Amino acid sequence: MYSMERTVSYSEIDMDLNLSIPGLVRYLQDVVIFDSESRGADIEYLAKVHRAWVLGAWQIVIDRIPRFREEVRITTFPYDFKGFIGYRNFVIESMDGECLVRVNSMWSHMDTEAMRPVKPTDEMMQHYQTSEKLDMDYAPRKIAVSGEGVEIEHIKVRKSQIDTNHHVNNTEYIAMAYEYLPDGVTVKQLRTEYKKPALMNDEIVPIVYQTEDRMIVQLDSIEQEVYAVVEFTYE
Repeated sequence: MYSMERTVSYSEIDMDLNLSIPGLVRYLQDVVIFDSESRGADIEYLAKVHRAWVLGAWQIVIDRIPRFREEVRITTFPYDFKGFIGYRNFVIESMDGECLVRVNSMWSHMDTEAMRPVKPTDEMMQHYQTSEKLDMDYAPRKIAVSGEGVEIEHIKVRKSQIDTNHHVNNTEYIAMAYEYLPDGVTVKQLRTEYKKPALMNDEIVPIVYQTEDRMIVQLDSIEQEVYAVVEFTYE
């Protein structure tokens, strides 16, 4: 189990002084990276052995969004491994212990030379110790898309969206989808399903499906392959 503390800063908030949804997801990304670093499975080590944990899905349940200047504690821990799949929970709490955000995630362990999923070695698994699974209502990984979507102006991938894996960072897909969220809504749950990494200079085609309390943004390639599907449930 690994925790870090943050004070919600001005550069992380939305127009209502709340931590933005992309900002929240960046907290989760940072804490899992620091967790791996603390266990000796840092970025340089994984690159040397040609391995990586690739995010497959987020389920983020928001009980209360943190506010500007609020101090929070972000905690993460793996709770299960099955073959090449790892499952990990996250919790964001206020400093007095109020649970603000509960998260489930699914990761695939990849051989980055062969570009295929592989079971972690016993040596790698020594870096991880599982904890008890978080008590929450677990949603399926796959996000069902139905109905008629609206195609939005295409997005050209920029250099600033590329991470150390040399493809679009996971948070960037959420940031793209976040742009189409209706004003004035309160997001209660965010789910993301990642399918294919977008690369530098790729063109992304957003397709928006919207109901009264739910919006799905499917981010496609020009060839109609799906990069990611992002679902917001709100009130």
